[in-house]
Amino acid sequence: GVNPFVPPWSHYKAGVLGRCLKVVMLPVLLMRLLVLLTAGIWLLVAELVCLPLGIIPPLRRPVQWLLNYAGCCLALIALGFWFVAGGNQVADHRRLKLMPPKVSRSICFDAPRGALVLANMQGLTDVLYLGMKLCPVFVFPAADGSPIAYSLLGALARAAAERLPPPSATQTLPEILQAAHAGWKGPVVMFPEGARTNGSAILAWKPGSFKGLEAMDKPYGTALVALEYSKGGAYTPHHTVGSALQHVLHLSFQPFHTVRTSWLPASDVAVAVKGKAL
Repeated sequence: GVNPFVPPWSHYKAGVLGRCLKVVMLPVLLMRLLVLLTAGIWLLVAELVCLPLGIIPPLRRPVQWLLNYAGCCLALIALGFWFVAGGNQVADHRRLKLMPPKVSRSICFDAPRGALVLANMQGLTDVLYLGMKLCPVFVFPAADGSPIAYSLLGALARAAAERLPPPSATQTLPEILQAAHAGWKGPVVMFPEGARTNGSAILAWKPGSFKGLEAMDKPYGTALVALEYSKGGAYTPHHTVGSALQHVLHLSFQPFHTVRTSWLPASDVAVAVKGKAL
């Protein structure tokens, strides 16, 4: 079987060139860590700037998206990501054996505010990438499966945590979706697995995470996104072992990483789940 918690196997062997590259990467690592620190300060200031704008949600939304986009992009560059080497694609409904939707074909990351986006969880880079693309509200399940909403900085801390938070029954998932829609907070990205994997399998979801949700196509639709990271080199972005600090150091020490996403829009999901119980 497949063990989703074992780091991806790498056939990388450092030769003479690889050893020389390590010497070169040491100053690069220090520079990247400085850039990462700058990105963290930027995101913290961005969150503080957007707090008073909460009284005018339509104004806060574009300002927050612009600031978060810049901060997340800077953080990903500091961690060694080359966006030009990855890519985004809309999942082919024919390969997934889904009926074609009646509406026109969607584009990647077209989720409206209040829409639910389900994603696989592999590390804190998931939060940075989706924060850059969607500027959403993030939701992680607690130990009992109850959903907990987080801001971008809170989601980064949760994605890097080693233990699940205690049960929380403050809001149900439909209430979080309604609040995101009414407050112009963007879509809601949920990591229903609740644990980081190497991307080779999907963990079982806890039923309590979706309590109160009548159907996947309600109230504002559900989209799916899968992130696929590069698996070459001595270290990959899949955070399954080690502390968050070790993970960040190892990521920054590698020459580059790539990420590719597959997006299944809400229209395709609605066709797939039509007439089926949640």
